[in-house]
Amino acid sequence: MKLDDLKTMRVSVANRIATLTLDNPDALNAVGPEAHRELSWVFRALADEPESDIVILTGAGRAFCAGGNLDWMQWLAEDPTRFLPIIDEIKQIVFSMLELPKPMICRMNGDA
Repeated sequence: MKLDDLKTMRVSVANRIATLTLDNPDALNAVGPEAHRELSWVFRALADEPESDIVILTGAGRAFCAGGNLDWMQWLAEDPTRFLPIIDEIKQIVFSMLELPKPMICRMNGDA
């Protein structure tokens, strides 16, 4: 997958700054399964993005991020075995953010 293939977020690069925008404003940028998958690899892709030296993380619309999509979270909670495959994605998200070799700034807008 390439940065241009993202469905739930978008990346723009200008003046050596990569801006990652969570892009589901109608749902206050809540993270569902597709966004979760994309988050599990996007920070590693941004680490390798040669035209940027810094990453800004923000949300489209009136909220930064409402957290997890409640319907998806409820579906996961109904059967704990559904949650097991997600654990690897969670680790990838956290570690890729921690290991990002570029400074990352969170530009909060609205509710977080």
